[in-house]
Amino acid sequence: MIVTLKLYLGLIYQRIIIATTLLLVSTTWGRAQILDDSTKQVYGPTTTKYTQEHNIKYNDPQTFGIDTLLGNRHRFNFVNAGDNKLQDLGNVGTAIRHLYPQLPEQIGLQSGFNSFSHYAIKPEHINYYDTKSPYTKLSVAFGGNGRSLVDVGFSRSDSTVLNVGFDFKRITTDKQVGAVLSSGDRNVVSTAYDIYARWHPGKYQMLINFTRLNHQQFESGGVIPLLSGSLDNLFDPDSAVIFLNNALSEESRNNWHIFQQYQVSDLLQIYHQLDLTKQDNEFSDSNLELEGDFFNESLISEAVTEDAATTEIFRNEIGIKGLHKGVFYNFHLTRRDIRYQPKYLVSTGYQTEYYLGANLRYRLGSQTLRFKGLIQDGGSLLLQGSFENNFLEASYTRVQYDAAFMYQDHFGNHGEWHNAFTNPSMDALQGKIKLELPNLKFHPTLTLTNVNDHIYFNQAQRPEQASGAAQILSPEVNLDWQFLTNWNLQTQITYATVTGNAKDVFRIPEWLITTKIAYTNFLFKDKLQAQVGLDTQFRSAYFGHNYDPTVQQFYLQDTFEIPEYLTADFFLNFRVGRALLFAKLVFLNQGLDRAGYFTAPYYLGQGRVFDWGFTWQFYD
Repeated sequence: MIVTLKLYLGLIYQRIIIATTLLLVSTTWGRAQILDDSTKQVYGPTTTKYTQEHNIKYNDPQTFGIDTLLGNRHRFNFVNAGDNKLQDLGNVGTAIRHLYPQLPEQIGLQSGFNSFSHYAIKPEHINYYDTKSPYTKLSVAFGGNGRSLVDVGFSRSDSTVLNVGFDFKRITTDKQVGAVLSSGDRNVVSTAYDIYARWHPGKYQMLINFTRLNHQQFESGGVIPLLSGSLDNLFDPDSAVIFLNNALSEESRNNWHIFQQYQVSDLLQIYHQLDLTKQDNEFSDSNLELEGDFFNESLISEAVTEDAATTEIFRNEIGIKGLHKGVFYNFHLTRRDIRYQPKYLVSTGYQTEYYLGANLRYRLGSQTLRFKGLIQDGGSLLLQGSFENNFLEASYTRVQYDAAFMYQDHFGNHGEWHNAFTNPSMDALQGKIKLELPNLKFHPTLTLTNVNDHIYFNQAQRPEQASGAAQILSPEVNLDWQFLTNWNLQTQITYATVTGNAKDVFRIPEWLITTKIAYTNFLFKDKLQAQVGLDTQFRSAYFGHNYDPTVQQFYLQDTFEIPEYLTADFFLNFRVGRALLFAKLVFLNQGLDRAGYFTAPYYLGQGRVFDWGFTWQFYD
């Protein structure tokens, strides 16, 4: 059945390619249509709108305009773009994790390989456009020392019925320390793309997309510590020596996604959603003899390592939904077949999961109540309720989820384990107050998370389940103040404290403070908008997670306390016509109080370097 489905999806994919090609060829015709008699362009960012699948699926017909604001153009780094609430290995595109506990996206079985998930394009995040004219986005960031990001998107609507397009993202970064060559000594090479189509001829509507990620991380293992114990001397890129020179981690993901619905009436629509996903994870080292004592053991070969695992998921969801007088309902049934195949273990074949789910929403003026429920036949569940108005947001979530395959069974060249973990659970309570004046926005937030039977990688780099619970209390303040006409101050202050029997398995910095101050004005008779400012990040000292490349997992450690650090970036953002440009000097304060900083044990943060880039959007 799955083979037949793959052939079916392949045929659809070919048709989308043909349709896209025809639309690209017809761009010249489209350009003629967007000019009036005076050759003035009439289409642009105000006439180009997009929506996403969840807006269609949950009958929430919002459309969003193209982002043309200067905003945070200089924050192209994934950690900076994520409000610095992430931990990576010090370079763009490296393995990454959330600093604070996150509710699982999937309550059922999953592979457990998530360190590169941040770089994959998710089907639910794809934008479906009403372009009126061909729309193209070109965004490029050139980081110093061989770091670059490319983000290209194209979308075309031939009418109000059909929209097709694609997105392409590319990350290439050189090693910042321990480089063998002056340039081209890769640390990360990543390619992600999607191709999509939306067809809505009337009461029937279909969204289809194909997404792919191919991510390669050439592992360093961090910088070898000095016998003297000095940390400052490790920040010299010319003398620093890394652990690994022959190790490579890879992940590839393919996902076919189809959503289709038929509207009988406003009160009743029938829909179907299908996903076919394949994820391959590999770790290899071509010469273990040159890697010193980095690896604790070699169970299969003392010469080379070739570990791998494949995960395949086939998911079908059918449901009904409708909207009447501010009340939305959705009930659905899901079947999910998942197969996990490690290279050196016998596969158990496809395991089948069934889910019953419901989504309810009630709107009255500015008040919105939501409820989400999902129950799996194996006992896992998700219950979520939320309330929102102009002044307050509040939510409560209860989730119980399955232990990932990676945590349960593994056999590779550098480790073996077989576990029978119970299902962990989480309770999250969050409240947010929204105080907004013409020149001031003040948003205090309080989050309380209770985690039971948490599964993690311990200090021995093996999965373990905590006994008991941990409570993470995290108050946060967000301030956005416009003052003296052209000045703006934005700050986010997050405090975290952990209590409970299992508190030691959560390593979170006590303080995380991000502050940006900027001056914005128009120049040259309003032809150019310029913004200049300083962007700072402070993170208090903590025993941050280390990283095991052999299984692509972050793990606990007690021997290296990552010192507190403050980084300051000086930036310039410009807008000229429809072109947005940025330039920034990263880590301006390097050498003033310390030579550098660490993002993980013996993984160095980015040193002082000059970055620049641009975003250009075309509507013809």
